[in-house]
Amino acid sequence: MSLKSGPPPEVSASQRRATLFLNLGLGGILGALALFAGLVHTYASRVGVESSGLRHLLTALLLIMAFAVLVMVLPHRGLKKVFLLPFFVFGLFEFLLQITSLLGILPYFNTVVWAPYARCYWTQEGFCNSVLNRYGWHTARFRLDPGSQRIALIGDSYVDAAQVPPDENLGVRLDQLLSAGGGDREVLSLGLSGMGPAQYLEIARYALRHFHPREILVGLYLGNDFRNLLPELERASPHHYIYYEVGPDDRPRLLPESHFAVKDFRLMLDKNHRGLLFNGFRILRGHCLTYAMIYRIKCSWLVWHEQRRQAATPTDAEAALRAIGLDGFVFRKHDATGSAERALTLAEALLAELHEECLSRDVTLRIFTIPAFPATYYAVGTPGYGRLEDEELDFLLPEKRLAVFAAQRGIPFLPLGETLHRSLSPEEIHRLSTNGLGHFTPEGHQKVADLLRDAFYPAAAAR
Repeated sequence: MSLKSGPPPEVSASQRRATLFLNLGLGGILGALALFAGLVHTYASRVGVESSGLRHLLTALLLIMAFAVLVMVLPHRGLKKVFLLPFFVFGLFEFLLQITSLLGILPYFNTVVWAPYARCYWTQEGFCNSVLNRYGWHTARFRLDPGSQRIALIGDSYVDAAQVPPDENLGVRLDQLLSAGGGDREVLSLGLSGMGPAQYLEIARYALRHFHPREILVGLYLGNDFRNLLPELERASPHHYIYYEVGPDDRPRLLPESHFAVKDFRLMLDKNHRGLLFNGFRILRGHCLTYAMIYRIKCSWLVWHEQRRQAATPTDAEAALRAIGLDGFVFRKHDATGSAERALTLAEALLAELHEECLSRDVTLRIFTIPAFPATYYAVGTPGYGRLEDEELDFLLPEKRLAVFAAQRGIPFLPLGETLHRSLSPEEIHRLSTNGLGHFTPEGHQKVADLLRDAFYPAAAAR
């Protein structure tokens, strides 16, 4: 019996074309992965793979690339299709996210990468669909004209202002007011959401290193900046969030556990001044909406989990926070836990440290507060309408304390809460922020810029 094998089965032209297209698709994915791996390697080699946590990503990319080469060599078309399927699904999902974001109908999530030209998409309060500037800040392009008198405006989400386009925020409005009539001042808006006074000190040092401002303008939000100072209230790990304590010499002393957080925070700021090729990996990640959505879902789950934990074991400070929607502990006239005194003393120590560094560089420090008015302030016909103080709470209490501190050190200070309360009606103040409780509206950014100009730059106001 003959065991001679017959001729190999003939491959049709359509099958050859299908195999060619599959190989072209695999080749394109392989090239994209190689480019992405190159960007990751360039980034990791500069910042250190261990500290940035990119070793596993590089290893995974190399393994996927090796498997892609193997699949290309093998003739099995089914295996090629299986390998291409997740990339096709990812590409289709990302395409749909990009289209819906351009139409402005994608549900709320914010950019999670502070990188040059990264994406900012926000629909929770107002609407913003833009990119960060060259140095990773959500504001207009920095002019940085030689010889200009630069002002570094530092704060949290009220300065970051993801709720409005980057050319309508507080910093840009103030810059326009001070530049009117040929002024040589330039306001650099340096706001980061979720930050507090400990991070403001680092941002100020960053500004002094890179932009050499003649003035530093710090905005303190009374609603949560003091919570950010206390680990037991902020509940972020000291390994990833900057915390200080007041030392025996009344100066701020970094918690030992936060040394890595400081290093990582400085690195995040400084690397935005590297080349675009170096930042290519972060820029791509900043525009990937699939990554942003996954991150948003993760954060939402963590918030939900924390809310359930707080509901199960509330503390006095948390109960006050939920009752008024703010950091109630700093507004209480009777500080039973001592948390308010600790937070205010620490904030003053950090501001004093910044003031000393500014004096050593012949830089002017100015401070203003961003008030947090309760919902009862706007409730017409109720006992709380138009009132910021009762038997237990005083919503201007931390502002009054900071005013005394600033006066003692000779720091120009604008108590924005008192100023608004004295000069505007509750209805007028309500229009300055979303529902009177959220972030500034475009009208609010303009109003605060006007008040800053009038308080700190009277010559510009007179023009």
